[in-house]
Amino acid sequence: MFRLRFNADGRRQIMCLHERHDCKCGCGGGWDEPAARRELGETVARIRLGVWKRPTMAMRARRAGSGTSLHAYARQWLAAKTEGTYGEIRASTAAGYRCYVELHLLPVFGECSVEEIDRARCLRFKARLLGNARELRAGIEAGRVLRDGRGRRRKPLGPASIRSVLQVLGAILDEAVEDELLESNPARGKRMRVRVPKPNRTFLEMDELTLLLQAAGEQDMPMHDAEPQGSLV
Repeated sequence: MFRLRFNADGRRQIMCLHERHDCKCGCGGGWDEPAARRELGETVARIRLGVWKRPTMAMRARRAGSGTSLHAYARQWLAAKTEGTYGEIRASTAAGYRCYVELHLLPVFGECSVEEIDRARCLRFKARLLGNARELRAGIEAGRVLRDGRGRRRKPLGPASIRSVLQVLGAILDEAVEDELLESNPARGKRMRVRVPKPNRTFLEMDELTLLLQAAGEQDMPMHDAEPQGSLV
């Protein structure tokens, strides 16, 4: 093993490079002394140019060609949510999360690693959810009876449900950022938002209620006789 020692970001840095080719730490493996010296020289040059960044777990995983599968990570996240490790939630909420993960996230992202999920993948997933709902809705309106593999009638996801699915993906990837598997969350941002139409309100806002009560009060006030008008002849 070769240890690279250098100063960066105001402190002493140490990076390890391993000789074995099957190294899982993210260094790439297969290092010999000449290659390690070249890597040290290139690292020092990047520091002097001000473009060096210490490799995160995500960067090292990409370099090594390995990573954490979203399938395993999502199930770990779901278990932590259910057990209260990531904050207490109700049983109904946990059931909803499980439905979103198993029916919508894993069929699309289950085979890829967390580190591979980027903004483009997330946007394609959003477009897929919207497109599938649109096509299913059109089929139902045309009079077709569409069923899933269990023979149940298929229902299109509404905007609120699609937004919830994307929020669960965002929550999972928030933890991936916390664990340094990702540098930022690709499932967050304006482009990932879904507009949910506001339902027709059957209640009054507070300011509307105040005005209504004032108007009703004025109508209930007793009418006063007009002041007599006098005249001199």
